[in-house]
Amino acid sequence: MRRLRFLLALVSGVVFAQTSPIESALSKPLLAPNQPLIEVQVYTAAHVKSMPSVGSVAQWEQVSDQIRNDVLDRVVHQGEAKNWLTAKTSIEWQDTLTGPGYRVRKLRYEAIPGLWIPALLY
Repeated sequence: MRRLRFLLALVSGVVFAQTSPIESALSKPLLAPNQPLIEVQVYTAAHVKSMPSVGSVAQWEQVSDQIRNDVLDRVVHQGEAKNWLTAKTSIEWQDTLTGPGYRVRKLRYEAIPGLWIPALLY
């Protein structure tokens, strides 16, 4: 009987009114239309500091320096990156190439231990 209904639906394009419990459950929305936006706004309001009000350029420079230092300390310089601040780096000078009116010096710079960056100094 099911095969016959399925074949009839395929041939005629008619969809029968029978739906499974899974289909009816999946057809209902899970969230209200604005619920995700409202949840993000509530979370952001509780966790993100508001910008301080400043009245002069000097105040803004002081606030911006503090914000920059906070971001570096709390976000950038975490984990292994914190060790990179005090890591010993080195430079290895290589060959010098000369041309008409200029010189190019090859070098390798160890940005962090084990990470060598090649460079050309004109």
